Amino acid sequence: FLMIRRPPRSTQSRSSAASDVYKRQEYMGKMTKICQNDEQLNSLKFLGLVQDSNWIEAISLILQAAIRVADSLQKGISVLIHCSDGWDRTSQLTSLAQIILDPYFRTIEGFMVLIEKEWLSYGHQFHTRCAHGKSSHQNDQYSPIFTLFLDCMHQIFHQYPLSFDFNQQFILDVNYL
Repeated sequence: FLMIRRPPRSTQSRSSAASDVYKRQEYMGKMTKICQNDEQLNSLKFLGLVQDSNWIEAISLILQAAIRVADSLQKGISVLIHCSDGWDRTSQLTSLAQIILDPYFRTIEGFMVLIEKEWLSYGHQFHTRCAHGKSSHQNDQYSPIFTLFLDCMHQIFHQYPLSFDFNQQFILDVNYL
């Protein structure tokens, strides 16, 4: 039995979940600024700026956890994935593990079923996390959870493009739906 969860409450403050939201807001804000600045995009410092944004670290941690889940399941070990609210990391990890393990979810139909099942049906707060209807992404609950998931998808796709029935443009299109 493998349990993927946050550290015990005794080792984290009540505000750490909010802190995570603010960290992800910060990562996204830094990446947005880097990508909107033509001078930085064409600069030799570009990769350093991306590294400093901590976006890559966030992607790496999510992918490491998803691979750990997939490896455990493949070995017949039961896995419980639990984050503080069940809407953010849970959807990311369960979705990525299924994509890694099951080729059906690497088809357009399967990917859409996965999004509906793991994100919509289980109550991911798209409206809040994506700041729909807000002029600024700097509200208390905005967090690029789904964008991080899609970037993880991009990373997997980039390594195994022939394993998917869709292309990178499809992943981008899903992000802007």
